[in-house]
Amino acid sequence: MTRLSPEQVWQELAHAGLVAGEAPEPSRSATPWVVRLMLGVAGWFGALFVLVFLFLFFKHLWSSAQLLMAFGLALCSIAAVCYRSRHRNDFIEQLGLALSLAGQYLVISGLLNWLGSRSNLSFVVVALFEAALVAVMADALHRTLSAFAAAIALSYALFLQGAMNLPATALAAGLVLVWTQEFAWSQRGALLRPVGYGLALAAVYIDHALLRGEFWFLSRPIRHGQAFNVAEATTATLLLCVISLVAALRILQREGIPPGSTWSRVALFASLAVSATSYRAPGLAVGLLILLLGFANGNRLLAGLGVLALAAYLSHYYYQLQWTLLDKSLVLFATGALLLALRYGLSKFWGGEKRHA
Repeated sequence: MTRLSPEQVWQELAHAGLVAGEAPEPSRSATPWVVRLMLGVAGWFGALFVLVFLFLFFKHLWSSAQLLMAFGLALCSIAAVCYRSRHRNDFIEQLGLALSLAGQYLVISGLLNWLGSRSNLSFVVVALFEAALVAVMADALHRTLSAFAAAIALSYALFLQGAMNLPATALAAGLVLVWTQEFAWSQRGALLRPVGYGLALAAVYIDHALLRGEFWFLSRPIRHGQAFNVAEATTATLLLCVISLVAALRILQREGIPPGSTWSRVALFASLAVSATSYRAPGLAVGLLILLLGFANGNRLLAGLGVLALAAYLSHYYYQLQWTLLDKSLVLFATGALLLALRYGLSKFWGGEKRHA
């Protein structure tokens, strides 16, 4: 496959009437994603150092929830100023991320101490706080982390209500809403794309938390018997089927493929079958949905996340001791049979259309 240069892409767009004028100058100030990833890791360490400093020199802060929240909001405000500075550079971004992470920790600690760590209201307020940071902080990495934290907090609030399978389904619906409208909302891409990445990460994390039976950073474990309920799992599977069908229909419509064509019927049947086979393993449908959205949008990062999510979930699922070998065998059998059927159907229809042409 030939890789087009930016000048050739601009010429193709101009020929199609989508752009006009001279091609813009290529940006040379963009930081590579590897460097930004390292800056994110450095921001976590910076937040840890800030918290250690506060703990050593301001011990009285930890005795009052109100002081914790006030000090945390002050740090988040300074971080917001850093992100909106005219002289913004990598150092300023790293400083803003460190201050914001430390401030978020203080605010969340104060909220949990004030409202109670087992209260639904606490995590709903945390979710609203993180959602506000998504809108305020003008940085893609920060918005991704805040969207992830908001989704996790809201999911945990639902877990406390006994809704174990609903959060992953709701996150899947959010993924479809964001990524199937990416081109329609291109003017707000700087805000919506990080939200989409955060929702994808949260969906993967929630599925693994249900499979593992516990969270990494929250105190209350999920009982394995409590994590699976027949009625709720059936409802969640049906909702996943509907979400997958909606995603497939929107992608087909965007690509200009008629709903009654052979390819449309194959795609809709495949999405429905994959969702149905994830009755005892919802992470399969969510991972495949992320992979589908990434492939349809030409987003390698999202598609790669879907592949990693599928590989991690399948390997973890197979070695979970609370699931019987019969359940594992049935899931593997159904998945293999589905893939073989899809392969046969695609080769038959595609080969037939090609010979007919």
